Amino acid sequence: MPEKWRLLDLGALNGYAIQSVYESVAKSVGEGKSPNTLILCYPSDPYVCIGVHQIVFKEVDVEYCTTHGIPIVRRRQGGGAVYLDDGQQFYHLIMKSKGMMDVEGFYRKYLQPTVYVYRRYGLNAEYRPINDVVVNGKKASGNAAETIGGADILIGNVIMDIDPRKLVSVLRVPDEKFRDKLASSMELWLTSLKKELGYVPPREEVKEYLIEGYEKTLKIELEPGSLTEDEKEEWAKLIEEFRSDRWTYKKEFEHERLLEIITGKCTKVSEDVQVCEATYKAEKLLRIIIEVSKGKITDVVISGDFFMEPYTALRLLEEELVGAKLERDELSKKVKSFFEKAGVRLVGAKPEDLVEALMKASERPHL
Repeated sequence: MPEKWRLLDLGALNGYAIQSVYESVAKSVGEGKSPNTLILCYPSDPYVCIGVHQIVFKEVDVEYCTTHGIPIVRRRQGGGAVYLDDGQQFYHLIMKSKGMMDVEGFYRKYLQPTVYVYRRYGLNAEYRPINDVVVNGKKASGNAAETIGGADILIGNVIMDIDPRKLVSVLRVPDEKFRDKLASSMELWLTSLKKELGYVPPREEVKEYLIEGYEKTLKIELEPGSLTEDEKEEWAKLIEEFRSDRWTYKKEFEHERLLEIITGKCTKVSEDVQVCEATYKAEKLLRIIIEVSKGKITDVVISGDFFMEPYTALRLLEEELVGAKLERDELSKKVKSFFEKAGVRLVGAKPEDLVEALMKASERPHL
């Protein structure tokens, strides 16, 4: 007999509700109060969703978003900033954790239903590590995973329609020429059902294929259900938290002093103190801002579109690096020691990439 899962078709939701509902359900599933669950939903209005480790003002054109009434919603998963609208069909998979398998194995297994949907339309879809589904080599689905309160979560989308101009309109870029170039680049490596088929399929059909895909590839049976009262109560609390500036601008609040100092790639604060910034491309992007005094790190901000679990561990790593000499051997020892601690996982970069990023920032003049 196939395992029975709950299906929650929640329809159109705003960005705050979308990014918090799976967390409210995860708590209940993790505690054994609710069965494994698949949530289907889509944005009622456009919003910008940023990764948990990103600095809003470094990645998003906040002025543009404010002027156009586009909310900025910080999720608890890693990844980059992205514009989302009703051209997406979201799925949230929440299951009782059995101890998450290796990250790539997890994505490979649970993205089978997404691949199934595209293939159902006759398209050449396949899984591409770490967390994408591609059609003819072009990205057709973005995904993120996390473990919360004893439940493993996968969130992702089927891209029904997409406009690269809208995607780049909300991003912070050096100038309009760069924005145009970025839009052209996205046009080349992003795709959608509309782009591949020449039309946007009915949403109900896409959902039907998703349900079909989950049942066939994961050997489960989905039964329509509803949120419990406990889940609704938790959801309301999370929506309030996600709407708060304290959460949206969490990196800015955590590093307010340092982020106010940096005005360029390197800012001299005094004869002995400088604040410098560098980006480093591992599998994902790392952005480092460090304050250095007399050869030692006195403050550091690590941001980017990588994944760290638990997400709260990044702040602990930043604190661990304060006081360290800006020398490769010492930084390597500190970073290695940190990641050897149980329960800390990094995806999209390796610990040695963090060291390289820190050293790159130290290459700025006079450090």
